[in-house]
Amino acid sequence: MSAAPSRAELDGRLARTAHLGIATKGFRRASSYRKKQIEWCWPGRLALGMATIIDSDPSRGTSQLFAGWAGHITTGRAWPDGAPCPKGGFVYIAGEDAIEEVCIPRFEAQGADLDRIIITSTKQDGTPIRLPEDVPYLEQLVLEVDARALVFDPIMTVLTGLTNPNSDKDVRQALTPLNEVLIRNRCFGAFRRHFNKNDKTSQALYRGMASVAFGALARTGFAVAKDPDSPGGFVFAPTKNNLARFPPALKYRIVDVDLGDGFHTSRIEWQGESQRTADELVTAFGGEQSKTVEAEQLLRHWLEKGPVLSDRLLDLAKEAGISFATYRRVKEDVLRCKAGQHKGRWYAFLPGHEQAWEQLRTQAEVVAEWNGDLSSGAHPPRSDAQMLIGGLLSDLSGAHSPITPFEHLILETSISQEPDAHAHDYARARAREDGALFDETYLDAVGSEMDDEAREQSERAELEELA
Repeated sequence: MSAAPSRAELDGRLARTAHLGIATKGFRRASSYRKKQIEWCWPGRLALGMATIIDSDPSRGTSQLFAGWAGHITTGRAWPDGAPCPKGGFVYIAGEDAIEEVCIPRFEAQGADLDRIIITSTKQDGTPIRLPEDVPYLEQLVLEVDARALVFDPIMTVLTGLTNPNSDKDVRQALTPLNEVLIRNRCFGAFRRHFNKNDKTSQALYRGMASVAFGALARTGFAVAKDPDSPGGFVFAPTKNNLARFPPALKYRIVDVDLGDGFHTSRIEWQGESQRTADELVTAFGGEQSKTVEAEQLLRHWLEKGPVLSDRLLDLAKEAGISFATYRRVKEDVLRCKAGQHKGRWYAFLPGHEQAWEQLRTQAEVVAEWNGDLSSGAHPPRSDAQMLIGGLLSDLSGAHSPITPFEHLILETSISQEPDAHAHDYARARAREDGALFDETYLDAVGSEMDDEAREQSERAELEELA
């Protein structure tokens, strides 16, 4: 067995490789480092200076979960398990929800200190935030409020068009500079992703969309899923932890909150620990879960602009092949839709759309009164009704969004009072674009019904004159 080389021999070997341009300056021996304790924002779950990944299907209360985090972090309030929480700022990159209508009420409902929160999706010039080029801007936001959390909800909305989210290399290039910001500023990063459609995968860590690099770069990870043991409940369960043993999964519900002055929202209500693992949760529903997710996405799309007639919503579900049982489960338990009645007709709308419902009722009264005034011949159309109808037909011309109940109401009235106007053509054009809430068959049925009513009114008038 040969003897180990001396220090002089090793130095000689290094000198002989100098011509290769290999430099060793800047490298450090392990003995030159000093060990440090991991700093936790939420012990066992959220580590300062590191990233976490949150995977879920839509409408699992993940955004409310983040608002709950803000309530603890910005006030220093203890976490649900009693663990201490360091006080600091909170930066929230909102990629999906409207800031003033949705985000602010949710943060307020969680008791967060709004002065310590920055919410945005754009830079100062109004252009969208993009990774990796806008990392310096994000660091300025973190410094502005001394943030302990930088949350991307979801992460996909900030990736530049040149970044392929399915490419391990691209994802690492986009997120590595961000990790350096987290380390420098004692701030954790949270990246939310949606589950992919591969419900045959039994490991929750691999159910997230796009490249596995998202999960690989994160030091902790969690899945948010429906609680199979509690209808209407959800579970926040660990999928990965490179820093400590897995913490217990936690149960929660989404509860309604009345903020006063007509503002309604929702918040997290914790329900204690769950014995379920993340892997169990993502396989608990099997193929049924895929059907539920698809139905949820469709119903959310149909309801996103405001209240929809309940009968029409059910017809759309049937046309899309959604069973009544799945429709009812998604509508009541997943989306937790609200119901409202106006003049004997029931409407469905999403939580948080209460103001849209009240607006619809008010506008319906205006148009109904205008319609009555025209029928009686009392006076010309009301100016506010003219503004509503004129604005709708001009501002929404060429839009690609589904027809709303109010648009339906306006078009019905316009067609009945001015059959030669552009409203009918506009409605048909919209029907061809959307093919959803206002198809041509539906329009023809409405028009036919109006024609029948007009004929009956004319016949009654003639009989009254003869009498």
